[in-house]
Amino acid sequence: MPIRGSPSSGPQYKDFEIKGALPKKVVLNDLPKFKGTEDPEDHLRSFTITMALKGMGKGLFSSIFPLTLDTYPSKWFKSLNKAKIDDWEYIKEEFLKQYCYNAQLPVGLRELETTKQGEKEDFATFLTRWREKAAQMTNRPTCRHLILSQLVPGADDYSYMSTDLFCGKL
Repeated sequence: MPIRGSPSSGPQYKDFEIKGALPKKVVLNDLPKFKGTEDPEDHLRSFTITMALKGMGKGLFSSIFPLTLDTYPSKWFKSLNKAKIDDWEYIKEEFLKQYCYNAQLPVGLRELETTKQGEKEDFATFLTRWREKAAQMTNRPTCRHLILSQLVPGADDYSYMSTDLFCGKL
């Protein structure tokens, strides 16, 4: 039996239905919530993984996704083309377009190099902050590149130098 939208969801959702059956004993109150300030790709990834772990197929994604949206993102969702809100690909595309300004930019080597210790910041705090930034890097340079970029600034080819000693290899 389809689940109809509640009257509080507004008149535009009086015909909203969840297509398909939910697996037995599924709890939906632990779905990741999106407030509008997080990275939209992270939210989609978390949502997709959570749905898969709960044993729900993609056919239910478009029906359950609105439950993950907090107040303002929910208002945005209600403004979508009602004829297309059953299309998961459409929802994903529109969601990414709407919240693209929140996408996290990858931390690069230059950002790490220019991270400086604050005037009143103790070294331990600075080091923790620097490590947190370094942990965000997805395309880390090799140990060789990091060391040699400090030893020979501006050099493009470091293959002639051995960094085995610096990288813990002997």
